[in-house]
Amino acid sequence: MMMSVLGLNITILGLGPVGAPMGDNVPFDVIMYNEDDEVMEATIANVAIEVRSPESGTMEWITPPLSSGLLNGTMRRKLLESGELKEQVITVTDLKKAAAEGRRIKCFNSVRKEYPVTLKC
Repeated sequence: MMMSVLGLNITILGLGPVGAPMGDNVPFDVIMYNEDDEVMEATIANVAIEVRSPESGTMEWITPPLSSGLLNGTMRRKLLESGELKEQVITVTDLKKAAAEGRRIKCFNSVRKEYPVTLKC
């Protein structure tokens, strides 16, 4: 989805919640990314994608590192400390590939907790 902000064309990566209350074609939130195409976060939550661990071959969750430009949310810190999440750079291409391959994407914050989302682009 492309939109114009202050005369600049900006690509929006829209998120739709699973079982979207407004319908499947209406974005629920957007994913922000930096000038290096590294995923940062959604407007109200941190984001994670499911990847296969090169060490164990099992599926695990990764979230962008703070160096990508995101906020260090309290829920994010809790999930990292418990080992439920690992930090790794996620590019826009990685995010789109995860969605195309049917891997899970989730958002989370201290109010809504963890919730699955789908990528709409």
